[in-house]
Amino acid sequence: MKLVAADSATANAQETLTMAQRRYLLAIDGIVGDMESEAARRLDMLVLTETVCVLLLLTALGLGVRLALQPTQDRLLATVEELAESESRTRAVLDSMQEGMILVDRTGRIQRWNPSALHILDVRVDDEPNLSSISHRLLYENGQPRAESQLPSRITLESGRPLSNEVMGVRRESGEIRWLSVNTHPLRRTAGAQPYAVVSIFRDITLDRRAEEERVQQAQALEM
Repeated sequence: MKLVAADSATANAQETLTMAQRRYLLAIDGIVGDMESEAARRLDMLVLTETVCVLLLLTALGLGVRLALQPTQDRLLATVEELAESESRTRAVLDSMQEGMILVDRTGRIQRWNPSALHILDVRVDDEPNLSSISHRLLYENGQPRAESQLPSRITLESGRPLSNEVMGVRRESGEIRWLSVNTHPLRRTAGAQPYAVVSIFRDITLDRRAEEERVQQAQALEM
């Protein structure tokens, strides 16, 4: 009987110890769980804090850059507006000119011409914008064809010398010849450099030329 009682007491003690160990382990698990939750919460808070700091930093930097660049941006916008206004005025002047104007680069390409130039030279807006496309219709004062190399624009591009009152004829598609007085001016990027382009301004002197021819004929008739 004593042996049985002793075994029973030992079994009870072991069960009590086992239950205590289980409660201890459960307590440890709870503590660890709480610690992990707290660590995760703190980590999330840290990440959130860092994110907010980065966003604030980027916002501050962006604001600083905008504030630093604001004077330059204002000046740039003002310059663009002035250039646009100047371009508009220049275009209005060129479009209203009775004289023809062409801007020719060193390759012979016509970079710009005004409406009067199109009318005087008898060309269309969609025609090939270069000297070679119209040179075959251009004449010397004596009526002989001009080579492209002898056009006033070409002479100024090669020599760098401006030309004044150069007389040149242009044969229109109808066969009529109109006479022009041409002035050229070279454009240089630096003093003494070869011209990179030339501006040619020309006016129709056909009526003046006819009036002069009639005057000469009348004078000759009176002498006879």
